[in-house]
Amino acid sequence: MSPPESGWNAYATRVSCVLYNPPIFNVFYDGGATVGENYEEKTGIAITFDLMNYHDVSAQAPILVSPHSSGSLRYMDVIRLNEYVYCYYEYARPDGSHELRVNKALSSDS
Repeated sequence: MSPPESGWNAYATRVSCVLYNPPIFNVFYDGGATVGENYEEKTGIAITFDLMNYHDVSAQAPILVSPHSSGSLRYMDVIRLNEYVYCYYEYARPDGSHELRVNKALSSDS
């Protein structure tokens, strides 16, 4: 995936993880509009059937953001284990620092 010419992810689109839900690959990526947002990226998502042609679902705006400080929510990693899906990510706190978080949910395959 390459950054678009303009928009919330024009400076960077960096793939952080891929989750396969047959027949679709869900691609989570970190994005930022300018070099000034380095270290403060937000999360976008794209889908692909072949890992070559991508449809950016979040082209207009990031799909995941923190409600605090810079809004940074990045480094998404999603792991399916048994009947659960674990989502790990870095999240901006109210004081501007970042912390690692995890969410656990039942998989839709269960």
